[in-house]
Amino acid sequence: DTLSAQALGWSLPVSGLRDWLQGYAAGADGRRFVASPLRDTVTTSDGWRLRYVSWQESGQDKTAQAHPQPKRIDAERAAGPHANAVAIRIVIDPAQP
Repeated sequence: DTLSAQALGWSLPVSGLRDWLQGYAAGADGRRFVASPLRDTVTTSDGWRLRYVSWQESGQDKTAQAHPQPKRIDAERAAGPHANAVAIRIVIDPAQP
């Protein structure tokens, strides 16, 4: 996280990015958030507002119980005393075999 802040000039929580890409986050209340098409917005414990905008099939498992995987995530962080506001859009394009 420190290296990305030095390189970008703003803090991107790289340590939490893997969870975001899988549809999970630590909410501001400290509880684990599991994104779904019906529950698609959370503010994280470090101040990022995540909105899971679109979804894709979750791999080979097409059963009704499979956890949907995010296709697009919009992430925003409001301006603070030491940082400007930041907005990023993450689009996940799954690798094809």
